[in-house]
Order: sequence, then C-alpha cells, then structure tokens
Amino acid sequence: MMRSVAGKISVRKIRTSVAKRATATVRIMTTGRIEVGPTGRAVAANVKRLRKARGLSLRALSAALKDRGRTLSADALNKIENAAEPDGRGVRRVDVDDLAALAVAFDVPPSALLLPLDDSSASTVDVTGVGSVPADVAWDWLDGKRPLELPSGDDLTPLLEFDLYGRPPRRRGTWSGLRNLIQWGESDPEAEGTQLAQRLRDEDPGSGGGGGGAGLD
Repeated sequence: MMRSVAGKISVRKIRTSVAKRATATVRIMTTGRIEVGPTGRAVAANVKRLRKARGLSLRALSAALKDRGRTLSADALNKIENAAEPDGRGVRRVDVDDLAALAVAFDVPPSALLLPLDDSSASTVDVTGVGSVPADVAWDWLDGKRPLELPSGDDLTPLLEFDLYGRPPRRRGTWSGLRNLIQWGESDPEAEGTQLAQRLRDEDPGSGGGGGGAGLD
C-alpha cells in the first residue's frame, strides 16, 4: 500500500525532530562540566609536576604509557593537567588504572600523585571526603602509618583496626603506631592497647588464631 505525500512529510518531520534531540543530547554530554574534587586536582597538578620533572612532553608521556599497556593520548593528558585549576575547562578525570600506569611511567609510588608534595605540620591539604587536614597527617595516613582521624580518649580500637583491615600482615606497624600515640598526646598507649592488640591477633586469619601476627610483636 502506497503512503500518501502527507504521510511521507509527517515521517520526515518525526525523523528530523528525533535527530535534533539526539544532537542536543550529545552537545550537553560533551560540553557539560566535569566536577573534579580536591584530590583529583592534586593528581592533575602532580601529573604536570612529574611530567616536567622527568623532561617529558605530552606526546612522550603518552608513548611511555602506551608502552606499558595504557592508552592515553596527548590530548587526554593535557585535559588531565587542566583539571589542576578549579575553573579548568576541557578536563578529564584520572581513574585508578590511569593512576597506576602514570605512577609506573614516572617511577614513583601512587601516593606521589595523590597529595601535594608538602608534609609540613604547618601546612594543610584538602582531601576528598574529609576536607582540610594537616599535611603531615595526610601523608602519614597515605603511607599507612596512622588513621586520618585519631580516636578520642583511651579507645585505641580504630588504630588497631586501621592496621588489621588496611594493611597486609608484614606491613603492619601496630606497636610502633601505638608508641607514636605518645607524641600525638596519648598516655601509655601500649598498656591501654594490650587487650585490643590481642583481639587484632585473634581476628587476623593469617596469625594462626592468637599465635602472634606479623608486625605485632
């Protein structure tokens, strides 16, 4: 059955309308601003800092990443670096695989990308999820030495659980961490933490059920 001319025009109008809406949607998606938090901005600034320190152009860094199995074009890297500025336009977030590959390419630990290169107790840094904290505290947290926020009073459970849940057995420093509490303002932390340390041993599947886990004795 043949369509009428009016029917053909109606179908054409519908198709044109759908196409315009699709184009508008793509435009919104490609021009919408990407929100980058303080840690994302720190990563962006460190990518630029380390790239220049290593004497790499954007193209050279892109090639180094490609050699390591991670494809990031020079344009993508430029957009990553643009995110260092709060009002930066044309930005790109760094995902965790990007972060790992960048750390490998720069020959630095991933932590070198996550915070500003300042660990002075007189300085503060912004960390996504908590806000402004002393720079030395932020670095100790990132290095796995202490929780970002210390418990109040004599309850040292959070410190011990920080080790248990956040560090592998041979990387735990519970007792050194407890001793460090003295300089952080706590009194006699080893005596206060004895029972909690035993609990950590008991809960650690790698310690043999109370046999004294690595890093605790």
